[in-house]
Amino acid sequence: MPEAGKVARALEAAAALLLREPDARLRAMVAHWAGEAPPLSAMRQDFFDVMCVAQSQRYVPAYAHVLRRARREDGSWA
Repeated sequence: MPEAGKVARALEAAAALLLREPDARLRAMVAHWAGEAPPLSAMRQDFFDVMCVAQSQRYVPAYAHVLRRARREDGSWA
């Protein structure tokens, strides 16, 4: 079983990937956690494509927006 400190650092890195533009500190966390990390410029481009630019084919809408309109119909989410 992994030690609590390692799990906490991995969760911090994962959350940071979704919450803020990657920087050198986050890249170092990813490298520590995954063994290596892509170039910072590639991490930043991925962040903007997935989290910020709605015109990107890789864009994922924010969950709060999606869940705010969620409703149940016959036991399933619609």
